[in-house]
Amino acid sequence: MKFNSQDLKKALGKTLVSVFNDGKFCGAQLATDTRAMQKGDFFVPLKGPQFDGQHFFSQALDSGCIGFLFSDPLAEQIRKRVQQQQVAAYQVTDALQALHQIAVWVRKKIRPTVIALTGSNGKTTVKNLIGWILTQQYPTLYSKKSFNNCIGVPLTLVALEKGITHLVLEMGMNHAGEIEQLVHLADPDIVMVLNVSSAHLGNFPDFKALVAAKAEMISCSRPDTTLILNKTLRKYASFKKIRRRKRLEFGSKDSSLFCSCSKVVQEGFRVKMNLTFKGDTFSVEFPGLGVHNAENVAAAAACCFFLGVDRDTFIKGVREYTMPEMRMQPVALPNGAWLINDAYNANPASMKAAILALDQMRGFGKKFLVVGNMNELGKNSRELHQEVGRYVRNTSIDLILSIGELAKEITNEAFKGDGKAALHFEKKEELSRALKEEVKTGDVVLIKGSRTNQLETIQQFLCNQKGIPYV
Repeated sequence: MKFNSQDLKKALGKTLVSVFNDGKFCGAQLATDTRAMQKGDFFVPLKGPQFDGQHFFSQALDSGCIGFLFSDPLAEQIRKRVQQQQVAAYQVTDALQALHQIAVWVRKKIRPTVIALTGSNGKTTVKNLIGWILTQQYPTLYSKKSFNNCIGVPLTLVALEKGITHLVLEMGMNHAGEIEQLVHLADPDIVMVLNVSSAHLGNFPDFKALVAAKAEMISCSRPDTTLILNKTLRKYASFKKIRRRKRLEFGSKDSSLFCSCSKVVQEGFRVKMNLTFKGDTFSVEFPGLGVHNAENVAAAAACCFFLGVDRDTFIKGVREYTMPEMRMQPVALPNGAWLINDAYNANPASMKAAILALDQMRGFGKKFLVVGNMNELGKNSRELHQEVGRYVRNTSIDLILSIGELAKEITNEAFKGDGKAALHFEKKEELSRALKEEVKTGDVVLIKGSRTNQLETIQQFLCNQKGIPYV
């Protein structure tokens, strides 16, 4: 949304402490990164464990910002530049809190239908799929990246413009209370929970507490909110006890559900399936890898059909969808082999789903699996890595390569008995060179690990890109 000075001060509400310089402006967009700032933007300097946006006021002024928020006292040099350049400077108690306040104000002003979804796996894929399909029929906004935390969600909200009728948000969490905060910001009309697995289990006392944190999506939303839930969530008390008038379920092989998928097969780089909605069964092709994506498509269908999207629009939208980067993303390598980049994140459920997708690929040469650590799994971390290793044993994968102390548990377990050929490396550069020696035309490589592993640098090496940082 583009702000004028009066609207922005209204939006700030009680977070506005004082006005150092009341520069009049209109048509300003909010920016939190001076590196991407445009002339006429309004700067919101956020703070984090390793950065402080208030250290970049000079850069913001150099970029032609129309104004900024501040909480700490301004340096004399900045005060002089503010007055000389007639820039608006508003003092607030906390910049992030102010951003949240502005986001709530914008959401109330624009009043779109807000869809919010969460889950241990598939959030970005489903959010993008719903957003992409809704744009075929309605003016829709959805974040193009994984903007799913206390910064990303409000930044998406403040990007709303007049005329937008639908907003699709994903909501992530590492700790209890995070989804509650995001729900209060977005005030969703439709909430979706895709699944719950052991992702981030290390941040909770037990799995029951993790499930309860996911259930905040429902318990903290309005009583008249429509719920769209995976049928597998029935087994959890945190979801079973919630009663709402509008509760829709999706899942697999159950035509009694609001929407379900069946007869799912992987053919090349596409997943083919049947969807059943209100007794009507039809075929859909999803341009991605992994039969687990069939439930993602069913979830998107449940939401889109509830909102009135017609069947043909949905089928066409799914067929033309493009997978997000680093999520089962096929990449053609220079030597005629294929790489599947699923390096954005990993937990035991998503790791097994990716391995199954690789196992089911037909018409290729050798199959290589590159794994990194799965982080934030807590006291059972080593056991969960070993479990993945045992899962690999009965697949058609030819060679496993690992990087990271925990990932070593996967290769060790897969190597036992009549297991797979497995190699562990201490450095990514060594792993990359060994992999490049082994991979030939027609082969396929899957890379999978938590975000901190940055396994995408392996793709860069195999694609002969220069200046690769092995971190």
